[in-house]
Amino acid sequence: MTALAGRLAALRPGLREVLLFAGALLAYQASRAVVIGDAATATTHARDVLSLERGLGLDIEGAIQDWAVTATGVTESLNVFYLTGHLPITAVFFAWLFTRRRRAYRTLRDGFLAANALALCIFVVFPTAPPRLTAGAGLADTLRAESGVDLHGGPLAGWFNPYAAVPSMHFGYSLLIGIGVAALTRSWAARIAALAYPALVFAAITATGNHFVLDAVAGALVMGLGLALASVVRAIVTRRPRPVADAMRGRRRLPMRSGAARLSTSISNVAPCRADSGRVVHQQPKTS
Repeated sequence: MTALAGRLAALRPGLREVLLFAGALLAYQASRAVVIGDAATATTHARDVLSLERGLGLDIEGAIQDWAVTATGVTESLNVFYLTGHLPITAVFFAWLFTRRRRAYRTLRDGFLAANALALCIFVVFPTAPPRLTAGAGLADTLRAESGVDLHGGPLAGWFNPYAAVPSMHFGYSLLIGIGVAALTRSWAARIAALAYPALVFAAITATGNHFVLDAVAGALVMGLGLALASVVRAIVTRRPRPVADAMRGRRRLPMRSGAARLSTSISNVAPCRADSGRVVHQQPKTS
């Protein structure tokens, strides 16, 4: 029983973190479903994003999708990766942080959660349709056309907000993972794979017609802002002065401990003198 209790106590911090992430994920996905914006407004915002992209010369989504469609098996692979790789890889990353890089775990976790909260706010105030639903973007819905997956109907519809293209948290997550692993591991192979991961995610979200390039840029900015916000809050909390009551209790305890120490020192100094006073000292006669 003692060994079992020890094991349960050791597992308790990890279980607490799992429950925290599970609750945050459920709240995030539920909120995404609740804050679905108006279709007309979302389409207008998507056209604004596309117009800005064209003005900046960043509208490369069509070229990426054309490459994926013409290359054998690439589109199907990117479709599967887009649907199944996002959350499991994120979970493995945070599990690795918690077990192997505990000092970095809390900062990255807090930044991750803050970024998701910021993203939800943007989904509310700036609903944006993805390229596949935007007339004039020239991008097909490869999930439906190639893999038969309809994000707007069936069991998956409740887990996806069709007008949450800005920011792309797919890319925001991948950037956090890529930079985090590259910075915290010593293996060059792991670093190369980590830095390649955001590039793979970028190819997937654009080739499938789910995000514009600027959506990915927005995801990176939101993740960076979340990390900065979490760092500032943590710095404020750790440097917060103690309450007055705690400070006063500390001041009261200090003189008492000092007085006890002085009393103990005095007793130890007096004790040898008392022992000597009760003892007859015989002096040896001097010899000439």
